[in-house]
Amino acid sequence: MDHPYIQERLLDIPATLTPQESALLAAHVAACPECRALKENLQNLERALQAQPMLAPSADFAQRWQQRWNLERQRAFRRQLLVTFIVCLGAAGLSLGLLLASLWPYLRSLELLLGIALYQAIAWGLALLRGLNLAGVALGNLIQWLPPSFWVLSMGILCQLAVLWVVWLRTLINPSQNRQRRLVIL
Repeated sequence: MDHPYIQERLLDIPATLTPQESALLAAHVAACPECRALKENLQNLERALQAQPMLAPSADFAQRWQQRWNLERQRAFRRQLLVTFIVCLGAAGLSLGLLLASLWPYLRSLELLLGIALYQAIAWGLALLRGLNLAGVALGNLIQWLPPSFWVLSMGILCQLAVLWVVWLRTLINPSQNRQRRLVIL
């Protein structure tokens, strides 16, 4: 006779069974010779396993495991960097291809291409000069309106943010070494 529910309950830890399940299990095992034999076999197996000596791991097990774990994390980090590099390289290649495709009619005439490049360089230079002039006027007006203590406080905050950014970046680049340093400090 096959009793899968009872057989599964026999494998459970007795403390995890509800009182109703325990009573049902005891009544069924008392009445069913097949389940009783299974229970006895499981108890014999448990006694045999408990009689065996407990093996301790080797002395350098934790160190070897930690080294392997660090190696796996470094490999994963390198894979992420490689994938990021490949995606960026692909995006740059695609952008270059689109640029070449859009400039294809002008590539046949080198003088026309150089003329367009010179025109664009001058246009960008003039736009940059206008932007710098506008920023200079705005900054001059802003300096007159705000007291010097604001600028000192702003520089302090910017320096603190820069330090936090560098620490965060180092933690992102190699988190395992930073964790080991923190453990040494503690």
